[in-house]
Amino acid sequence: MAELKPCAHCGGDAKFGATNCAHYVTCRNCGVSSVACRERGKAAQFWNTRPPLAEAGDRLAEAMEKARHILQYCPDKQVTAETIMSQALADWRKAKREV
Repeated sequence: MAELKPCAHCGGDAKFGATNCAHYVTCRNCGVSSVACRERGKAAQFWNTRPPLAEAGDRLAEAMEKARHILQYCPDKQVTAETIMSQALADWRKAKREV
């Protein structure tokens, strides 16, 4: 049986799931799932390999938190916060186009 890495979104444990014609992996904690695959090993491979869009989404979430923090504690740095958000959003849009 293929070993599953922890959830890329929350770090929770993962488990296999299946329908009559497909296999998938889902997080026991947050419920996020992989795409459905015909082969169990392919579902595990997809789960264990972070797609670029997920990584860009994580960077976007981190940038939003950083920008929120800057705006909350350093309101005079609004331009810095906007720049951080713009760059992260551009990264995410680029990753989305590549999927």
